[in-house]
Amino acid sequence: MYESRLFKPALFVLPILVSACGGGSGSGESGNTANAIQCGVAPTLTLVERPINGPRISGLIEIEANARVDKDPADLLVEYATSRLTQPERLPSAVILGGYVSGTSGEYEGQSKKKFVFPEDIRDQYCIDLEPGQSVDVEFFTPEAGHSLRLIRALDAQLVDTSSFEKAPVQDEPRWLSLSLPTDAEAGTYIVDVGAASQTGPSRYVLQTSPTARFTSLHWASDDFRPGEAVVEMTAAAQASAQQNRNQFSALSLDQPLGNGQYKLTMPLSVQAYGGVRSQSLDIKQRTVEWIEELRRQPEIAAASPNYIFRGLSAFGSVNEPLYPAQWHYPLISVPQAWQLVPDGGDGVRIAVLDTGVFRGVEGWHEDLRPNLPDNCGTSTCLDTINGGDPVDPGSALGGSVYHGTHVAGTIAASGNNGLGGAGVAPNARLLPVRVLDENGTGTLSDVITGINWAVENGADVINLSLGSSAAPPNLRTAVENAASAGVLIVAAAGNAPTQEPVYPAGLDGVFGVGAVDGAGVLASYSSRASSVDLVAPGGDAGRDANQDGRADVVVSASGNEDTGATYAGLQGTSMATPHVAGVFALMKSLNPEISAPVIHALLDDITKGASGPGNPGYGAGIIDAALAVETASAGSLSLLLAEPTLLKFERTITQQVLLLNQVGNGGGSIGAQSIEVTSEVPWLRAGELSATDAGFSLPVSVDHAVLTEARAYRSFLTVTYSSDGHQRSFKVPVIVPVSSAVAERNAGLHYVLLQVADPDPSWSEDYITKASAQTGLSAVDGVYRFNFGVTDASVEDKASNEARIGETYFLVAGTDLDNDGVICSPGEACAEYPVAGLRERVTVEVVNGEARLVGADGEPVPATSLVMTTSFSRPLSAQSLPRPGFAGYKLLESAPEPALRRLAD
Repeated sequence: MYESRLFKPALFVLPILVSACGGGSGSGESGNTANAIQCGVAPTLTLVERPINGPRISGLIEIEANARVDKDPADLLVEYATSRLTQPERLPSAVILGGYVSGTSGEYEGQSKKKFVFPEDIRDQYCIDLEPGQSVDVEFFTPEAGHSLRLIRALDAQLVDTSSFEKAPVQDEPRWLSLSLPTDAEAGTYIVDVGAASQTGPSRYVLQTSPTARFTSLHWASDDFRPGEAVVEMTAAAQASAQQNRNQFSALSLDQPLGNGQYKLTMPLSVQAYGGVRSQSLDIKQRTVEWIEELRRQPEIAAASPNYIFRGLSAFGSVNEPLYPAQWHYPLISVPQAWQLVPDGGDGVRIAVLDTGVFRGVEGWHEDLRPNLPDNCGTSTCLDTINGGDPVDPGSALGGSVYHGTHVAGTIAASGNNGLGGAGVAPNARLLPVRVLDENGTGTLSDVITGINWAVENGADVINLSLGSSAAPPNLRTAVENAASAGVLIVAAAGNAPTQEPVYPAGLDGVFGVGAVDGAGVLASYSSRASSVDLVAPGGDAGRDANQDGRADVVVSASGNEDTGATYAGLQGTSMATPHVAGVFALMKSLNPEISAPVIHALLDDITKGASGPGNPGYGAGIIDAALAVETASAGSLSLLLAEPTLLKFERTITQQVLLLNQVGNGGGSIGAQSIEVTSEVPWLRAGELSATDAGFSLPVSVDHAVLTEARAYRSFLTVTYSSDGHQRSFKVPVIVPVSSAVAERNAGLHYVLLQVADPDPSWSEDYITKASAQTGLSAVDGVYRFNFGVTDASVEDKASNEARIGETYFLVAGTDLDNDGVICSPGEACAEYPVAGLRERVTVEVVNGEARLVGADGEPVPATSLVMTTSFSRPLSAQSLPRPGFAGYKLLESAPEPALRRLAD
């Protein structure tokens, strides 16, 4: 019997930077001269699409936050003879940029009709304002011998630092270069020089700056750690050398071996006393941070971090997890506070994840999920409805899931306090992996129903469904009703179309439908506005940097790579929001195993916060609050303070706001004002005097804009410490002063938009997933791309290259061709797929009443307002490419004329 593949995950994808050029093309060496280097503004290139007569299909491509592009990439140098820039191009302090360099010129092999050539472009240079400790990372794709990265002070052309590799990296070796501005250097404008040695071939690269060191240092200093101590890991070479010469590292005071090449270090007294600050605890902590930054640059040290103090589950909120600082989505919903109240981290609660499975490499399950997965799959612990056997996430097949299930599982229950990656919301809960989606990221109704029934039969307490369909057949309703009657809590993604049309199973009674918000708690651009949204959670929005941390708002969690093994990625979508709620429900279940879906539905207003109500469609009851949820589940047996709002945002015209510190629960008695301490670590942020309210306390918070003289975003924290239930508790409230919106300045380069034939012919090259039928090219205008395709009858053979055939089914994709090899979306180039990168969906062209439109795989028309994609670059240091690992790219039409050049302006 034929079964429609209706169920699809709901996400956008953006691989993550795991650590923290239009460039001007230069020549010669930048030595120590008395001449300051002048920064320039790159020419603006505007391209015009070819005219379209008659019905058309129109859409929008948004650009990821902070994106810029090399203004002299190969495709523009060749096709439009753009002149190389004479001065380094100025970039913002927080930036991600795609570029091209080549030490020689030549022609790509294998091109039959149109010749694709690459020009020489030895060096790209950029002007960037950097702070001490801030880093610049560059990853090279298809690298050959001789790539370099240099950091030069613009004030006097003084070389600050340089890094390079002289041969092409072999497998498992890094192919990136990284430089940091020394902590004792002055903040200011620096030249970032990206180079290729003479006679080396073409290479794409992605450059990204880390968030400002000021933010990084504040984050480190605001977590509790022992001043004057560090934990370091020595490199393998250093360990071997130390065994031969035990005195070699005596100067580092390796006073306590921790095993596996790790040691505790004590900061020398001479460093502690620097500046006479030994009696000032905050300053000595700052000195500790600066000392650790210096340790990290020593070649024999592989890693260094403060010696953090762990208190119960607060350990899950510490930076013992390397990626936790990037997991903005947990503080937004008070997860760190919830961890303090649920010391077992959801231990014993069983969560079934119905998805694409979980990544498994040669050493077993993903290392950050392994502690919470079954050692060996059995009939009661794992299920694969697709192929049978173990539910292993394939991740990289045609239309692949980009390890969607692995990411979802990581948000729910990645292990905490193991020094790997990040943590899950319920870091000790047990995962039941159930594969119901195939290598195309789709699954049948029978797969989903089988998975739900199996989860109920095998003791699942919570079921996570980050998938959806427009259909709601009765047998799906029956499966959901049976699960609900068994006391199982079911959460499902509400969908990635910003319409009022419901998605199922999120729209069924007994299921909690989850929408998505960004880093400031604002509804994501793609999130459903349907009435079936019960509540929202962090799902991210790559087109925004709402929390002003210098990075796109993506949800960070576990992922995989077929070449390098277990890794981590930043994704966005209601698929990413849903596991946050599943994890919170697991924490609630650990405190109150009998709590049921009807009870939680009745309490939604008590466990959420923020925008809700008829005037805010898409929010449901509001944003899930983990601390409120676990306190509610404990029936008031605890006493804690919660901040409202959880993030303070001061526009440049706002100098003061009121922060509410509300007490929830009274099991430990009232929290007195005398036990509350609110501290700030920067001079421009001040907390006033507490005043009592009916719900707790109010606190005036002010920002001194007079000292914020730089044209950048500022970010810090207020730390709230208090006593309750005989425990000392604390949490942080982020405070941001945003810079004026820079959306209009975003530019990911000349984009080619393609309609790819959805059903590939087996005779086509395996290097390219599908064959293009229509193509148009365009440049960004006001920070977005607006594209159009004409339509023609399917019987017309000699159609224009920018026309789609009526009745034909396509994939809609777009991307850059920075190296001019005739292929877009190669690693290091920007890429977009409709509706989400990594999970393309088929669309069919039709004309109704003289209007052209696209129809989705479910037979429903795609609203014109929903024909939106987001384009983004591969992330440096991630060992992944967009739109999926191992993907080769989309081949351009060889017969298509180029878009017309309209203006190359100064």
